[in-house]
Amino acid sequence: MHKTFLNIISPVFSPESFDIKKENELEEIFKTAISLNLLMLLYGHLKKVCQLQEAKKSVEIMDRYRNAYFSIIARSIKQEILENKIISILKHHHIPSLVFKGNALARDVYQKPNSRSSSDIDILIKSKNILSANKILQQEGYIAQEAESLEFWETRKHHAVYQCPETNILIEIHWNFCIPGFFNLTSDDIWQNVNIDNKGNASLYPEMILIQLFIHNSMHAFREFRIFVDILWAMHRYGAIINWIDFTKTLKKTGLLKTAYISINQIIKTWENQIEKIDSIRVLFAEIKKQMLLKPLLLSGYFNYDLAKKITYNHKRDQFFVRLTLDGSRLILRSFVKSFFPSINGIKTFYNDYRIWMLPFNYIRFMGWRISEWIK
Repeated sequence: MHKTFLNIISPVFSPESFDIKKENELEEIFKTAISLNLLMLLYGHLKKVCQLQEAKKSVEIMDRYRNAYFSIIARSIKQEILENKIISILKHHHIPSLVFKGNALARDVYQKPNSRSSSDIDILIKSKNILSANKILQQEGYIAQEAESLEFWETRKHHAVYQCPETNILIEIHWNFCIPGFFNLTSDDIWQNVNIDNKGNASLYPEMILIQLFIHNSMHAFREFRIFVDILWAMHRYGAIINWIDFTKTLKKTGLLKTAYISINQIIKTWENQIEKIDSIRVLFAEIKKQMLLKPLLLSGYFNYDLAKKITYNHKRDQFFVRLTLDGSRLILRSFVKSFFPSINGIKTFYNDYRIWMLPFNYIRFMGWRISEWIK
C-alpha cells in the first residue's frame, strides 16, 4: 500500500500507467493521506486516474472523501483572502511582505491551486519591521498569541503568531525561517533573494524556496512527512532552473549541508527507485557529498522516516539531536548556548525584571525552566 501511495503523490506520477485494482488498498491510501495532510495532492492525482479509467468502485470511494476535499479547499480560499488582506494592510504602511508555504507552495512548486494545504498562514517581513508590524496588526484587531513580550521572542524565535478574530485562522509573521543561531541566514540574506513582479507582488526565488524547505524540515525535527514531499516536488520543479553546483556552495555558506544531506537521504530511502527520473536529486546529493569530509550517516539513520509508524518518536530527544545536524561545532555550540542563555535584554523582558543585580538569579531560573521543558 505504501509504495502505491508514494507513487501517486510523486511529481513523476503517470495517471495513464496507473491501475487501480484493490478498492481496500485505495481506502487505506486515503486514510494515510488524511493522516499526513496530503489529501489535496492525492485527490487531485486520483481524479485524473478515474477520468481515464472505468473504475466505478474507485469513483465511489473518492466520492466518500469529496466533502473532506472541498472542505480543505474552502479553508484554503479563506486563507488566501486573509493573506491578501494582511499583505495589503502591511503594504499600506510601507512594510514589504510576502506569503510562503501553503498557497504559495501550491502556486510556485506544485503549480496547481488546491494541491497544498496549510493549517495557518505564513507571511515574511523584514526583521527591522517586526515591532511596527506587531503594532499595526494588533491595531487592526489581530490577537497576539505569545505570552511573553515580542522583544524577548525577537532574539529567541523566528516568528510571532496572531489570530484573526473573525475566522480564528492563525497567522505566523516571520522575520526569518529558523531559530536565531541555528543557521547563517539573516533577514537581509532572505530579502536579497526575493523577486518583485511588474504588479508589485513579491515571492521567493527558487533557491530560497528550497533553502526554506530544508530549514523547515529541520525545524520540525525531520519528522513531518509533508515537508520532504515539498522538497521532492521543489527538486523536480526547479531541476532545470537551479544551478546545483552553485546552490551547494550556498548551502555550505548557510550551514545547511548536513540538513540537506539528511533531507535528501530521507527522500531517497522513502521513494527508492521511484525517483530515478528526478536527476536533480542525484546531482545535488553528489555535490553535497563532495563538500563533506564526514557524512552524517548515523544522524541520517536516526532521522529515517517510518511511514509504517512502527517506531514511536520522542520529540524532546529529536529536538536534542536536531542540534547535532547543524554544520560545524560552532553552530552546534551556539544553538545550545542560545537555548539556555538569552540576551541580557531578553532575560529582562522575559521576567519583566530590569534590576541588574537580579540577572544571575533570573538566568538560573531560566536554565531550570529550559531543562525542565526538555526532560518532561
